Amino acid sequence: MARRRAASPRESGWHWCVLLLLALIVMLPRQSLAAERPLVRLAVSLTPLSAPVIVALEKGYFERQGIDARPIKIIGGHRTIAAMFAGEADIATSSEAVVMFNSFKRDDFAIFATFVSNEDDVQLLARRDSAIVTPRDLKGRRIGTIRGSAAHFFLSQILVLQGLTPSDVSIAYFQPEELADALASHAVDAVSVWQPFGLIAQRKMGDAIVAIPHERAYIETFNLIARRDFIAGNSKAIEAMLRGLILANEFIASHPQESQELVSKFINQEFSLVRSLWPTFTFEVTLKQWLLATLDSEARWAMAEHLVEGNSLPDYLDFVSYAALERIQPRAVTIYR
Repeated sequence: MARRRAASPRESGWHWCVLLLLALIVMLPRQSLAAERPLVRLAVSLTPLSAPVIVALEKGYFERQGIDARPIKIIGGHRTIAAMFAGEADIATSSEAVVMFNSFKRDDFAIFATFVSNEDDVQLLARRDSAIVTPRDLKGRRIGTIRGSAAHFFLSQILVLQGLTPSDVSIAYFQPEELADALASHAVDAVSVWQPFGLIAQRKMGDAIVAIPHERAYIETFNLIARRDFIAGNSKAIEAMLRGLILANEFIASHPQESQELVSKFINQEFSLVRSLWPTFTFEVTLKQWLLATLDSEARWAMAEHLVEGNSLPDYLDFVSYAALERIQPRAVTIYR
């Protein structure tokens, strides 16, 4: 049997060059696609309300739609929108109340989708030894909340339903993660706070804290918000975000437990906490007329309480960008123009 001639160094060199060239050809399409995929920096509020955005990120739905969505994890929608204004993010998740407060300062931004609503996200909690049993008992007490937020507006509506005004109570402002300690240390008698910080406070203080029953005062929304120039200059990326969210909501509907697990891991909270809040959420990508009515109502309250500067009501139709969602799901847009 004839022996195979050993390859010369020159032939071996050509062999490796060919292999390298083939590898580069295989990798080239992937690199090209990555280069074409626009980067979108997404400031995500670390709350279960951000669930559809979190699921879309974790399941790769944004990437599947052709964008490279990079999450920036931030506690509180009042901070995510600040990061967006500071140029640290392109899109923020936040409540409509945060939009309202900022609308008195600037008009270069807009909501381009609501992706969840909730009637029970904000809680009214009190120390058991404060003897606060009903919202009416808040009179003369010190209450903690987050200034310029959904929790702040919720507190105002609770007071109105009881025939009370902010002057009938003493309001102290904290960051959301500080409210449990404020309640535990007797710095306040009660707090108005959104989830998951309400449940965190309850777990921390146990029987020393009680949830105050109340009438439904407010439907909170969580929204995608961006500067107008970003929306105008990145229409394809905006549409990709919306399609990714729609896919995420479909996944949430068919795989609730896996969705809850993804959210609890992303926001670094116990699975049981996220699961207990899940039934209160309505996951739907929309832009509805009542969103404008809520913004208008919040603005009138903020003006009456001198929480904002200015005496003219913003036109909230100017703070909604509906064109992209209307192209994708026309029936999801019910705003009158």
